[in-house]
Amino acid sequence: MKMGISRSTVFYVSTLLVVTVTLALGVFGFLNYTEIRNNRIDNLKANLSIQTSQLSIALALPGWNLDNFGVERIIDSFLLDRNISAVVADVGDKEKSIRVRDSNWQVVTSKTIPILINDFTEEKSIIFKNEKIGSVQVYVTPKFIQQELLSIVIRIVFFTLVLDLLLVLLLYFLLSRNVLKPLTEIERYAVAVSSAGAVPNLQMGGYFLTEFRSLTVSIENMVAQLINAKSSAEQTGNIKSQFLDIAAHELKTPVTALTLLVDMANIYVSKGMPLGKPEIERIKKQTNRLKGLLEDLLDVSRMERGFLVLRPVRTDIAALVNESVDDYRSQEPARDFHFTNPGAEVFIDCDPEKINQVLGNLLNNAIHYSPEGSPIEVSLTATPAVVRVSIKDYGPGISKALQEKLFTRFFRVISNESAIYPGLGLGLYISRTIIEKHGGTIGLNSEEGHGSTFYFDLPRAEIKA
Repeated sequence: MKMGISRSTVFYVSTLLVVTVTLALGVFGFLNYTEIRNNRIDNLKANLSIQTSQLSIALALPGWNLDNFGVERIIDSFLLDRNISAVVADVGDKEKSIRVRDSNWQVVTSKTIPILINDFTEEKSIIFKNEKIGSVQVYVTPKFIQQELLSIVIRIVFFTLVLDLLLVLLLYFLLSRNVLKPLTEIERYAVAVSSAGAVPNLQMGGYFLTEFRSLTVSIENMVAQLINAKSSAEQTGNIKSQFLDIAAHELKTPVTALTLLVDMANIYVSKGMPLGKPEIERIKKQTNRLKGLLEDLLDVSRMERGFLVLRPVRTDIAALVNESVDDYRSQEPARDFHFTNPGAEVFIDCDPEKINQVLGNLLNNAIHYSPEGSPIEVSLTATPAVVRVSIKDYGPGISKALQEKLFTRFFRVISNESAIYPGLGLGLYISRTIIEKHGGTIGLNSEEGHGSTFYFDLPRAEIKA
């Protein structure tokens, strides 16, 4: 399996994330820079207006006195502000006083008014004793603001690039440690699972992201469920195969016997000899056996498809159990059947035919899996809410390991008794389904060497006032 995420991919992802964040911060920074620049320019213009007003007031007295030295001295004092690039003072009839900055930003006298395209300028009248005696024009330059902002931008860009590099390395380290490494471990785990070899544990250290630790638990649980499902499917497949073998064998036995009996009957008929009662009984026995096997198969098929239909009626369960026990007494006269009857009617709402089928399955098992001549004890107990029917035998008992599987489909205990007595092993599964359909439960108490007691509980019918 080729790894989907490589270290180079992690590096590219880290770089992309950092670049994306940087671009977003850059857009934000540009908007912020524009706002700061506009604020600085607005402040520069406001100061220009204030300085021009102050200079016009300061030049009023020396201007009226035609004091050229005083005019230049005042102008030069204002030019101490490096943002002022030029001052033009026009006082009275005198020649204009023009003070400008040279290339070295030194204050010099000029004969002409400078052309300063990028500078801002403002002009104010010089008033003395409510009379205009001249005007002053001040120029300011935004270049120092631009230089200062440019210097700040360069420093920010430099530190941003350094920080970006550190962030890329840090993010690469974190992604490699907390994403790539656990994904690699998950990949290794997936390869091990797909190869059907020994499944290792996912080695996730405590430093990984919580999400990966949760994912690890989920993956391990999912794999465990898949392994259990696979094991269960294989086990079910084996049980089905075993069941089909048993079914084929059990069906073959009565069919073979019937074939031989039919051949024998044919010989009797061809010779004009009548069939005796023993032969007819043998044919009837094998026919009933085949009928019982087919009915079990049909019942299981209906149950699997959900087509088991109950026809409940109000029934005296004591009479139903007593009738079933009497039937088996006549079939098995060598057996001693003890039925503990409560001596009164006990009513339940049930399908009598289906409950009689359950009783037959449990009594058959008790007969087949207990020594000949040993007693079979049947009891009926009732509470105001529940009725319990119990059937106890004195057979070899059933181990705890097998008890959990007895009522499952396709399961049959393989033993000497099961080899002697025919059957598909569906009786208990069918019985459990019927009892549960009635809203009851079925179970057993058994210990190896001490016999078994099978029982089922059913809800007692409500007595109408």
